[in-house]
Amino acid sequence: MGNKTLIIAVLNKAYVEDDGMLDLFLRSLREGEDTEFLTRHLLLVAVDQTAFNRCRALELNCYQLVTEDVDFSEEVLYMSENFIKMMWKRTLFLGDILRRGYSFIFTLDILKIQCLFVVFVQAKADSVDKLGTALQEASMGNKTLIISVLNEAYVEENGMLDLFLRSLREGEGTEFLIKHILIVAVDQIAFDRCRILKLHCYQLAADGVDLSKEQLYMSDGFINMMWQRTLFLGDVLKRGYSFIFTDMDVMWLRNPFPKLNHGNEDLLISCDRYNGQPFDVANPINTGFYFVSSNNKTIALFDEWYGSRNNSAGMKDQDVLSLMKYNGAFEQLGMKVRFLDTLQFSGFCQDSKDINEVITVHANCCRGVKAKLADLTAILNVWKIFDGASTVGWPAHEACSDSWREEITV
Repeated sequence: MGNKTLIIAVLNKAYVEDDGMLDLFLRSLREGEDTEFLTRHLLLVAVDQTAFNRCRALELNCYQLVTEDVDFSEEVLYMSENFIKMMWKRTLFLGDILRRGYSFIFTLDILKIQCLFVVFVQAKADSVDKLGTALQEASMGNKTLIISVLNEAYVEENGMLDLFLRSLREGEGTEFLIKHILIVAVDQIAFDRCRILKLHCYQLAADGVDLSKEQLYMSDGFINMMWQRTLFLGDVLKRGYSFIFTDMDVMWLRNPFPKLNHGNEDLLISCDRYNGQPFDVANPINTGFYFVSSNNKTIALFDEWYGSRNNSAGMKDQDVLSLMKYNGAFEQLGMKVRFLDTLQFSGFCQDSKDINEVITVHANCCRGVKAKLADLTAILNVWKIFDGASTVGWPAHEACSDSWREEITV
């Protein structure tokens, strides 16, 4: 069939006599419910010349299997030596079919077929690789994309999702990047909102953990969501995709790609504060924005990172990666890692000193969606009036400063 799927049955001389097993098998297909068309997708594997000739006479799809001087033409008794040899020969042949990229139903003496293949195709459709499809649709030609995680708390009108998309629409040369973003929804409401906006969407199964509500910084829900994210992103790397991961509270004011991966780095990661040395592991990292290339080294890093969660009670993924960094994990894996300058990849922990250079602004060092929305909106309002010549300063991050003194309930 068009999807490289077929039906396979093995045939020998004992099955091809008139009114024998082959005729009965074909009759079942002709008389079954919506099964007759399947005959043309049936490959009969003949293990002797008589069976092959009979198959060809019936104008079926036929293949003659070389059996290395073993006679399989006569009826083979159950558990006899030749029966066992025929079973192993069959297994070897079917393995070769799989290696050639074909899926199949293996069958022979099934007489009551009632749309068996329809059931099979439906089951196959249910297990379609939805992630693979989503990645392919969102990625650029070089298998690179942007990934962000979305939950119900971010999808309300004029909420974080809307602000994130606004930054891309109003940024300098960034609007086209929207079509290369994969939004990973961790609940149904977030997924539905993503689909309404006609974005690239994938719904992540959260293993019975409710991640739909706002996850307060360092709460159990927050930590669970971070680890779910790490596991998912490791899977993306294993599929050969490189990506920028961005939190949704990162405003994209300019296209970051021209500033990334010039030196064939494996990982480029943002910092809460930058010490001026791009390869110094003393820089305090922030996993809210980074670019990672898919290769054996980064795949091993994500496996080790996620594998450390059970020995890191009460620590979020960022803290664990930071500890791994200080313990030499990057060097041990032979990775080249660059730490991004806050002059260009700015945040509320350390503002960029030059609006002419800034590429992204992250609402780090802030608690709560409400505070982030207020201060990021102020950032975008300043950006909107910036004309490239005037001297403009960033507004104070008052709501985020106050967030550390306020009691926040979710």
